[in-house]
Amino acid sequence: MNVSDSGRSASFSAGVSVPSGTGPFPAVVVVGGLGADTATIQAAGVAVINYDPLSVGKEGTARNNKQGAFYSVYGATSSTG
Repeated sequence: MNVSDSGRSASFSAGVSVPSGTGPFPAVVVVGGLGADTATIQAAGVAVINYDPLSVGKEGTARNNKQGAFYSVYGATSSTG
């Protein structure tokens, strides 16, 4: 995924698994692979999009050491919470 705003850009990866057959397919977004039975979802004919939320914005770091695509675009001084 490529994201950009106000001349800054960053990227992070997202995996996409599609069920067998001919699409288009509905999709479920799975954050970090937790709590989802992806085999059952795909068996129902639904695609699965999975990404690591820490690659978007790493939590638990000091404000001046924020990491991830969000902070690459908006900076460590962003007032988000």
